[in-house]
Amino acid sequence: MGEYRLAVDIGASSGRVMAGKISEAGIDLQEVYRFDNQAQLMGGHYCWDVDHLFGEIKKGIRVAVQSGLQPVSIGMNTWAVDFVLLDEKGERLTDAISYRDPRTNGVMEGVIETYGKKALYERTGIAFQPFNTLYQLLALKKQNPELLEQAHAFLMVPDYFHFLLTGVKVNEYTNATTTQLVNVHTKDWDRQLLKEFGLPCGMFQPLQHPGTKIGSLTESMEKELGVQLEVIVPATHDTASAIAALPEKQTSVYISSGTWSLIGIENRTPICSQQAMAANFTNEGGVGSRIRFLKNIMGLWMIQEVQRLLPGHWSFSQLAQAASESTYTGEIDVDQHRFLKPENMIEEIQQACREKGLAVPESPGDLAKCIYDSLIASYDKAVTEIEAISGKPYEQIHIIGGGALNKEINQRLANRTNKTVIAGPTEATAVGNLLVQAIADGELSRIEEGRALVRTAFPVTYFLPQRSESHVSSRFESAKVQYEQLGIDVEAAFAKVKQVPISVHCWQGDDLHGTEVIANELSGGIDVTGNHPGRARNGEELRRDLEKALSLIPGKHRVNLHAMYAETDSVPIERDQLKTEHFEKWVKWAKSLGIGLDFNPTVFSHPKAADGLTLAHPDEEIRTFWINHCKACRKIAAYFGEQLGTPSLVNIWVPDGYKDTPSDRLTPRKRLKESLDAIYADEYDPMLVLDTVESKLFGIGSEAYVVGSHEFYLNYANQNNKLYLLDTGHFHPTEVVSNKLSAMLLFHDQLALHVSRPVRWDSDHVVTFDDELREIAIELVRNDALGNIHIGLDFFDASINRVAAWAIGTRNMAKALLYAALMPHRHLKQLQDEGDFTSRLAMQEQLKTYPFGDMWDEYCKRQGVPTETEWLDVVKEYEQQVQLKRESEKAKQR
Repeated sequence: MGEYRLAVDIGASSGRVMAGKISEAGIDLQEVYRFDNQAQLMGGHYCWDVDHLFGEIKKGIRVAVQSGLQPVSIGMNTWAVDFVLLDEKGERLTDAISYRDPRTNGVMEGVIETYGKKALYERTGIAFQPFNTLYQLLALKKQNPELLEQAHAFLMVPDYFHFLLTGVKVNEYTNATTTQLVNVHTKDWDRQLLKEFGLPCGMFQPLQHPGTKIGSLTESMEKELGVQLEVIVPATHDTASAIAALPEKQTSVYISSGTWSLIGIENRTPICSQQAMAANFTNEGGVGSRIRFLKNIMGLWMIQEVQRLLPGHWSFSQLAQAASESTYTGEIDVDQHRFLKPENMIEEIQQACREKGLAVPESPGDLAKCIYDSLIASYDKAVTEIEAISGKPYEQIHIIGGGALNKEINQRLANRTNKTVIAGPTEATAVGNLLVQAIADGELSRIEEGRALVRTAFPVTYFLPQRSESHVSSRFESAKVQYEQLGIDVEAAFAKVKQVPISVHCWQGDDLHGTEVIANELSGGIDVTGNHPGRARNGEELRRDLEKALSLIPGKHRVNLHAMYAETDSVPIERDQLKTEHFEKWVKWAKSLGIGLDFNPTVFSHPKAADGLTLAHPDEEIRTFWINHCKACRKIAAYFGEQLGTPSLVNIWVPDGYKDTPSDRLTPRKRLKESLDAIYADEYDPMLVLDTVESKLFGIGSEAYVVGSHEFYLNYANQNNKLYLLDTGHFHPTEVVSNKLSAMLLFHDQLALHVSRPVRWDSDHVVTFDDELREIAIELVRNDALGNIHIGLDFFDASINRVAAWAIGTRNMAKALLYAALMPHRHLKQLQDEGDFTSRLAMQEQLKTYPFGDMWDEYCKRQGVPTETEWLDVVKEYEQQVQLKRESEKAKQR
């Protein structure tokens, strides 16, 4: 591994020489050289200047060599259908006439009339486009028959460049399929078809599939370029190369977006049905003998032409911004032949609008929006056709190529199709080219391995369907009327919930690894499952992840720390020696966000907790160690309260207990009580520190007996004026905390709550919007206890994105509080007091189908956070841009 390869990728407007290599860290891709390309009028036809292009290719190779990359192989890919003819000496008989040249006008129609559309489609599977190679050859046969008679070799544009490098003539399979002369079933030239159309069979070369090594540079070329390269045929059709690099985890509709937009799916067998032909879908060859079932759509050619013609040097990003601000609503059929090569694209678009009776777009923003909306309409139609023809639904649309950068189109497409749009990588064509070369040399085993590599090496952006702000507001206004009819003051409910801070636990972000210099294995019955990439590795990364999560959650919240997240500048510090200075970075960060910090002694995952006992340990030295640790933590919490202007809640939980039936239950509890008394001997201002104690029914290693049981801590809290903390996962599976809250509130001015989701036991799953969460919130709201409760979260899941886990859990807690605040509690209580249990149950059930989602969206919108699942777009992008790069860095360090 680790050798550079060159991928030459030439499109209709530019070309690049890209260098890439595969390593354990992923794919290193860099642009070596870029050059312009444009069809020119030559000999009365629009032609590609292949001499100029080959000169630019050679310049790019020399730049790569001079840069010290030492490339070992090269492969070319370009657009489809265009070709040159060579004589017996290998000299060019024809120019490479562009597919946009009008010489084929009327040819396709004549073929369909004489040969039959159905018969040709069933043999080739290729859609009917007026520029297909078949029609170009027939036009040449009619206009210059002598050239066909002299031709000894037919080479498509990338084939020709390969020939110039090696002297070897081959036709590559994926590009050859676009000619409409390859039999879709045999995957070879259709010799019978060639004869029927009077085309010389001898000039067509044997088809070679992607990954074929056709030879090294000629001796003269090696001397000129100063390097020896092996030429490996990639998928020479640029779209086929791009699809080879499609990093999808599930089957999706793809759009290879550039000058053309090619939209389709990947199949193992062709679809040559009447329905596919009527919709003008094509079956082109792909890597590994796959079939790319797709449709050609005009693509970004139209916006490129408009940008070229507009005065004032508009950039594409400026046009996209102008389109987002435009109110123009007209749509035209972008697939009309009139847009292939008009004299003036702006005038052609305006004329098309006039013909449809639409308002004529005049401003750059209106023109751009007309194009974008019309393209999206065409995409939407094609997706619908694909699903109908294939008989399969598709949930995702994956956009690759340069068009993936157009966020305006991507989001509008997601909204219109109601499907997730995934954008990227933009360099898919070059990447696919390089993957095929690597497979040919044995660096990769197959294309699936290459695609898996692409998933981790290149960022993608997710666009989920979303509703406009005006749509959210109108839905809210309608829902508000329904709630107000129940006597609900919606605005008061919003204000009430906004004031409730939720303490977000930092340990979700790194799977409880902590930042201690002395690494300790997890203990205390705690375990984290999953290995999703992107775990935070230090305090800076953890704070960055937390800040991203907090930006997705409505309201002003807090962060809950464990002592194991001390930052000691690489100096080993024992837990009983922790000081305020070890948390200065956390305090500085919290100040910048205007949030408070809560704190927890870490009385587990340490050699002195290895036997399952800490504050109740029979060894006085071990007990003293943990007592001093908890004292240090209270002092640090006081520092938090002083610096941040809000009390820091300090919660003590210890794992102490026995796996099997103990012979003495009382003495360990005496020792725990004495330890707690020693910890709390120092008094702190409750404006700085709030002390809480947390109980548990059982845990791993303490199945038979827990020292700090519910009864123990409840009595201790009452006797010593401490807050009692209820963890929703720390009770018997048949018990629910929502049923305990009213009893506790009668005897406690304040309570603390850790919200988790136990699945059969204390599994600490991510909090979901389930019945128990709603019931907890309902108890707090209807008993007017939101000012008396300190809500924190406690779950950890490494099987999903960790930032997403924070966002899901915390948003659900806030959502449950809003749900509860929007209930007619006074009316429901009255029904209960009157004994009208039928009406009570009917009302409770009716509320479940009220338009609460519209309320939640409006609540989020007002606080500047994403609505619906839009927040997931942000997380997915953050994962690609930030979290996955951590995995690459780890690989490099290995």
